[in-house]
Amino acid sequence: MLGLAAGGAIAAIVYFIFHHKEKPSRGILDVFKQIHFTSTRHRFIVRMTAGLVIAMFIGDIFNIHRPAWISMTVLSLTVPFTHEAKERIVQRVIGTVIGAFVFVILFEYLIPDQFHVWCLLATMFVSLFITNYQWQMVFITINSLNGGLIFYSADTAIEIRMAWVFL
Repeated sequence: MLGLAAGGAIAAIVYFIFHHKEKPSRGILDVFKQIHFTSTRHRFIVRMTAGLVIAMFIGDIFNIHRPAWISMTVLSLTVPFTHEAKERIVQRVIGTVIGAFVFVILFEYLIPDQFHVWCLLATMFVSLFITNYQWQMVFITINSLNGGLIFYSADTAIEIRMAWVFL
């Protein structure tokens, strides 16, 4: 917390040093005049903000251990057009099921324990270059299930992942 405060203070001081003589070209009312809720951009921003607030509220109400993961899901599923969001939901479910299946095959049957870290690093690297959302979800599922093994057994990690995706 102290580091965050120090970083904020440094940023404020640097901003003041370089910009204190400038006259503002616009006031706060000018900013509000530019907001049009009929534009796709502003509707998208409002929808994303509302989704994040609701997600964090649900996480807080139900005392979910890591509510930030709900917010990550909201961020990945919120897109400017609703038909794209519906497509992403389907792709997310399919990608998660495929990813869980690949995870079980790779990490439970094919790859010896001493090579799990290398395989995980390879899947993370490959996922950086994938642009198709469904295939991104396959790799994200593999990596998140592997991370879940820190706290849970493979079966429990898969059950929790599937439960969150289908909710």
